[in-house]
Amino acid sequence: MKYKISDVAKEAGVSISTVSRVINNNYPVSESTRKKVESAIKKLNFVPSYLAKSLSENKSYVIGVLIPSINNLFFTEIVAELEKHLVDNKYMIYLVSTNNIWEQEKNYLINMVERQVDGLIILDSSAKETGHFKFINKIAFNIPTVMVNGRYSEINCSAVVSNEEYGAKLALEHLYNTVGDNISIFSGKSSFSYEIKEKVFFNFLSEKNISLKKYSILKVPLGNSLQTIDYSRDIFIKTYKKFPYIKGIYAFNDLISSGILQGCKMLNLNIPEDISIISNDNTILSSLSFTKLSTVDLKLKKIGFETFKLIYKLVTSKTQSNNIIEIDTELILRDSTI
Repeated sequence: MKYKISDVAKEAGVSISTVSRVINNNYPVSESTRKKVESAIKKLNFVPSYLAKSLSENKSYVIGVLIPSINNLFFTEIVAELEKHLVDNKYMIYLVSTNNIWEQEKNYLINMVERQVDGLIILDSSAKETGHFKFINKIAFNIPTVMVNGRYSEINCSAVVSNEEYGAKLALEHLYNTVGDNISIFSGKSSFSYEIKEKVFFNFLSEKNISLKKYSILKVPLGNSLQTIDYSRDIFIKTYKKFPYIKGIYAFNDLISSGILQGCKMLNLNIPEDISIISNDNTILSSLSFTKLSTVDLKLKKIGFETFKLIYKLVTSKTQSNNIIEIDTELILRDSTI
């Protein structure tokens, strides 16, 4: 038999409104009354209707979360931390992967608006044109929104941002100081994060008076997919066979670095004696590989926690104000560098 809230009230000998107060924990209730209600809930095995709760409060208790890929642990590790704190505070997430395609991201955003999510979190948005920004701004005007990285400055909302420029400078300086100027970067396609690090690299070359070489910039066609490791391995092997004097590589995520490690093994290269590698992100992949990767730590758990704090404040507060939280990055040295 499926019991109603009125059955709980009758069993506990209290009013329906008192049961509601205990369930929602939104008004003071005496300890003795609370215990009677909780005992009745347990006895009847009563499960509150969250649909009714959301309708009465005009809230869904759902946060929409958009990520470019579920294959790159950078995003999933952030979401895991974010979800943990949201669940602890009675919220659920509606998670979707956009595959870094704007039309897909746009359709998901429309769907989330229709489903009346209480808030939106967009990680590394694929938005890059004026029309894209206008679309997100229109949604963010009506629904509390937090951007994580991406072109956040174009959107009028709160954001959590990694200081990627600083991390990239640390990585390049370490390679330069330990292996010299025969350094390559290994980037990917269609990511603002990659664009940031590439810009740092060009500035680095200019500051050090290093000429751009054919092997200076390597690019994998897919930076966040399951094929990224294979692509990276094959591109590295092909490039190194032509230019065996590459001494250092700064790879823009741990999937790319994993492919380079495989390539080094197939070419019988010793790491870091023959070539040094610095990765980016510091996902679990960087410490699980057979050669533990030096990496730029983006502090993924901190990103997840700060994102939770921002969105929770936005969806529970009557006053709305935008905040930009910058997350420091640091270089962690492990086995793959001198």
